[in-house]
Amino acid sequence: MALFAQQTTSASALRQASTAASTPDAEAVDAVPPARIQLEAVNVQFTTRNGTTAALQNIDLTVREGEFVCLVGPSGCGKSTLLSVIAGLQKANSGSALMDGKPITGPGPERAVIFQEAALFPWLTAAQNVEFALKQRIRNKKERRAAAIEHLSMVHLARFADSYPHELSGGMRQRVAIARALALNPDILLMDEPFAALDAQTRDLLLAEVQRIWQSTGKTILFVTHNVMEAVTLGDRVICMGTRPGTIKQEIAVTLPRPRAVEDPDTARLAQRIMTHLRDEINKIAQEESDHAATLIAPARSGDTGDIPDPLANSMGDGI
Repeated sequence: MALFAQQTTSASALRQASTAASTPDAEAVDAVPPARIQLEAVNVQFTTRNGTTAALQNIDLTVREGEFVCLVGPSGCGKSTLLSVIAGLQKANSGSALMDGKPITGPGPERAVIFQEAALFPWLTAAQNVEFALKQRIRNKKERRAAAIEHLSMVHLARFADSYPHELSGGMRQRVAIARALALNPDILLMDEPFAALDAQTRDLLLAEVQRIWQSTGKTILFVTHNVMEAVTLGDRVICMGTRPGTIKQEIAVTLPRPRAVEDPDTARLAQRIMTHLRDEINKIAQEESDHAATLIAPARSGDTGDIPDPLANSMGDGI
C-alpha cells in the first residue's frame, strides 16, 4: 500500500468505498461523506502600522463528515488564522466560508475550539470547568455533574474531578479542556496546537487519547500543528501550507492503519517525505529574515561600529 497519495477523500470514506465496492448493489456515491466545511477562494488581510499584510490567499479547502484533517506549515503561514475563519472568530476579506452549505457568520455551538493553552477557570475544579460548558444544555445540577464526570472519564480523569487546575499537570489540564469541548457535543472540533507546550511523553499519551476519542465519537476534527509527526499520526489528510501569504501547497492522504504511534517506522517515513515538501518554505522564511535583518544592520553599522545584537536570534520561533 502506498504511503500517501494526493486526494481529497477521508480515510473513513476510503474504508466505506472499499465496502461498497464489494457489495454489488451499492452505489459509490453513498460512500462519500457530506462536506461539513467548505472554503472557496478565501483571502484574509491584516492592516498594521506598516501596511497591509496578506495572511491567507485563495484558500480552497473541503473537510468532510467524520474526517480528521491536519494543517502543517512554517510559523506565520496562517494556520491559526484559517482555523479562526472556520471558528467564526475571524472574517475573511473575500471568498466564502461555509458550514453545511451556509455562510459562517460567527461562533456557534456546533464548533468547539481547543487552544494551545487549556484556558480553564482557575477557581473551578476540573468537574466544574466541564459543567460550565453544560449549563445551558443541562439545568439539573445532579445530571450536569454526572455528565461532567462521564466526559472526564473519556479522558481518564474522573478521579481528579475535584482537583483545581493548579493541582493538575499541563497534560491533565489539556485533557480537561478536551473533555469540556466534548461536553458541548459539537459536530466539529477545532484544535489549535493543543500539544505544543507539552513534554514528549505527555504529547504521545494525548496523541493516543485523541485518536481513541475520534474513533469512538466520529467527530470531524481540524487540527493545527507545527509537528509533522503529530499530523501523520493523527490525520486522514495532511494539508501542507506555504507562507507569506498563506496558501495551500499540497494535500496528502494518510492511509496508514490505525491506531498509529510516532515511533512507527511507516509514520516516520511519511513524516520525512512531508518535510521535504515543507523544506522550501522553511528556507524561504530563513532567507526573508536574513534579507530583512541586513536592511536593518547596514544603516546601523554605518553610524555605529559597536556591538550589535544579532536580530536573527530565535527568529524561527517554534519551527515546524
